[in-house]
Amino acid sequence: MYFWDSRQLAADLRNDAVSPTQLKNYLIALFILGLPTGLVHLGFTREERLSWLLALTISATVTVVGLHLAFKANGGSGGERFIQKVVALMLPLTIQMMVLIALLMVALVIAASPLELDASGTPKLGGFTEQAIDVIGYAAMPWLMWRLVVHMPDTVDSKPEHTPSESAGTAASNG
Repeated sequence: MYFWDSRQLAADLRNDAVSPTQLKNYLIALFILGLPTGLVHLGFTREERLSWLLALTISATVTVVGLHLAFKANGGSGGERFIQKVVALMLPLTIQMMVLIALLMVALVIAASPLELDASGTPKLGGFTEQAIDVIGYAAMPWLMWRLVVHMPDTVDSKPEHTPSESAGTAASNG
């Protein structure tokens, strides 16, 4: 893998010298690099840092395992167009995930609002509600990877291809 030499990577891509397995590894690396961006905050307490590191570790593990399973479901090294399939499938799956999270959050706030009101009568989030929001957030990436793995076999042509010898044999028997 090239982590810096983008010109050489471009040349290898042009010459079709990057294997499907290597492309999968580039995709995993890209996902892992993107994980901390939504989680980085300054001024963490020690407990918050530990929680953040745990969430980052779980997300990275789920991402690597999920993409590996999707790669296998696509046929492994012999599969075709894995990266294109992941990119295409991730759009509707991410939209579905965002809608699901939004609905769960609204339901959670509605369910918690009679239980937790501040002095002005506004629902406040705290205690159980914050923990439930964390659980919903932590479940997002496993759900996304699970749906990707479920859909990947649907993208693989399951019809057996005829070899030239089978075609010749069929033509000879018909002729």
